[in-house]
Amino acid sequence: MQESSSTTGDTIPNLLDKDTKQTRQSKSTPIGYPPHAAAEVAISTVLSYLSTHKEIERVVFCVFLPEDYELYKERIPKYLTRYSVAGQCTDAK
Repeated sequence: MQESSSTTGDTIPNLLDKDTKQTRQSKSTPIGYPPHAAAEVAISTVLSYLSTHKEIERVVFCVFLPEDYELYKERIPKYLTRYSVAGQCTDAK
């Protein structure tokens, strides 16, 4: 079952708000969704969220495939010009 982009766009802020009663400067969450659409929806939604939540210092887009990493690496600088792509996570051994 696929979610619509509006559903996913609504879900991301809910996930980010999940810990609002706790003081956190960094949050992360994985989201399963078609890769190209996920990158567009997630990045633009997080950008909107960051504009009203200045306390967040870092956002981690957790992806599992190298192809997905490349999608985010390409798109993040286009949407989030003051942010950078820090690097690819690797599996702990």
